Amino acid sequence: MSFEILGDVDVVGIAPQIGMWRQNVTHKNLWRSLMMVMLLSTSLSAGCTKKNSSPSAPPAAGPSVPKEPTELDAQGGTPAQEPVTEAGVARDKAPRDVVVYYDPSGLTPEQLFEASQKLGIPALDVESDIRGADAQPLFYTGASVDQLRELLRVRMAAEEAQSTPEQREANRQLARDIGVAGFDVDWNRRRASLRFHLQGQNGPIEMRGRVDANMSFRVGRAEVWPHIEAEAQCVDLSGGCRNVVVKVREAMQGGAVRTAYIIARQTKAVLTFEGQTPHATRQTGADRWMRMAIHSEQGSGDERMIQANLATSETVGGASSFGLSMRVRRAGSDELIGISGPLVAPRGSMDLNIGLNLSPTVTTIDGRVVQVEGRLVDTLREVRLVRNDSRGNLQLVIVPQGADAQVAAEVIRVTVARQQVPTRGL
Repeated sequence: MSFEILGDVDVVGIAPQIGMWRQNVTHKNLWRSLMMVMLLSTSLSAGCTKKNSSPSAPPAAGPSVPKEPTELDAQGGTPAQEPVTEAGVARDKAPRDVVVYYDPSGLTPEQLFEASQKLGIPALDVESDIRGADAQPLFYTGASVDQLRELLRVRMAAEEAQSTPEQREANRQLARDIGVAGFDVDWNRRRASLRFHLQGQNGPIEMRGRVDANMSFRVGRAEVWPHIEAEAQCVDLSGGCRNVVVKVREAMQGGAVRTAYIIARQTKAVLTFEGQTPHATRQTGADRWMRMAIHSEQGSGDERMIQANLATSETVGGASSFGLSMRVRRAGSDELIGISGPLVAPRGSMDLNIGLNLSPTVTTIDGRVVQVEGRLVDTLREVRLVRNDSRGNLQLVIVPQGADAQVAAEVIRVTVARQQVPTRGL
């Protein structure tokens, strides 16, 4: 027997959202805390409101909220808000955020991945240099239910049909050389920045440009060092800018130019924490994380998560990566925890086991960086990626200090489910 409690969760600075938690009383030592946390990107600060479905809403391009645990209804999602008009853009107002059509917060992790698997395992063709625990090769994956990767592959195939073999190989090499990519938009100044890592360069390349009325921006110049320019297009169906398609061009010696495409995304996420019931007097790292999850759902307590952000980058024909950032509030200070790593999976499966990176953690009070002892991140020994469905749904295993990673009762399983933002065609 199980029960479910629904309630409003006030996330600071954002409209209230619905969170939920479950306790499975048939296994009293297991808490399953489902928590919906809102992303508040410092640069993408548009608010989010929900609307009722309407007959004129465009059909969803991917799965919607299942009506039953095993049913997928491709047409029943929440519609996007009306597209932003050019007149609205001209007034220098930020586009309104979009209402997602696929909100997995009502699913358990098992139901979420089962629903994804029914869509079929996506084909993977770009092998990484990463090997799993079983030494099998892992391949770079996508990060959404939309068709942007496939559309870009079609575009690239058409371009390659008109180019020489040398040009095709140069383009493919650029795709292999590009690493993590990301973007930010300052809507107050209508300025955007694009950054990515390129093999052979010291540090990331970062370029800035102005967002025009067509929700695109150009950055860099091929004529000057590092001889790279890029054209980025926001492709949210609503007219927003959570999903960006980037065309990168690099000028080479002799006048040749090589080209690659990147998809970068920044979205909200739903986080599910599974672990042992926190003990009243025990103070292990696992207990602390589970208390934080419960406090987050309740919207109160001395340590709770108030924001989460899932950012991904996919280079078509190259690497894919993700970054999960979590903002935890404790005793008046905010702790930013970052977990990042490659988006990879074995062919024909979602399951893997690789270590991830813990980014340098920053603690702030009223926007000022401070040094604080007893941070939540300090309780962690390692974080591992154990499942990736290639559609933006991940499962992590958190191993606290002093815990045995092989003992399920001593670790915490965190499912990260992307809230898909619908995209338009290219």
